[in-house]
Amino acid sequence: MAMDLVRLYLTEKGQTTLPYQILTINQAASAVGDQRFHLIKGEEVLKDFTYLSTDLLHPSDNGHIRMGANLAVRLIEERKRSFGV
Repeated sequence: MAMDLVRLYLTEKGQTTLPYQILTINQAASAVGDQRFHLIKGEEVLKDFTYLSTDLLHPSDNGHIRMGANLAVRLIEERKRSFGV
């Protein structure tokens, strides 16, 4: 199955496309088998593009602050869920 996925998402030059990379990351996260491991996607940590710098790729200074606050909330939620609180 993995080879089929590789063929599906390879370009003519042999470079992987973004959907394949995302699929691979999700599969790797699922395969860890440790409930202490959590995949937190970037778009869950920074949902508002106005916190990006002028290149619309990297977070601005305020974006880093917002990401830290959002990540802290998410980690607290995951920890409570892990301990059944």
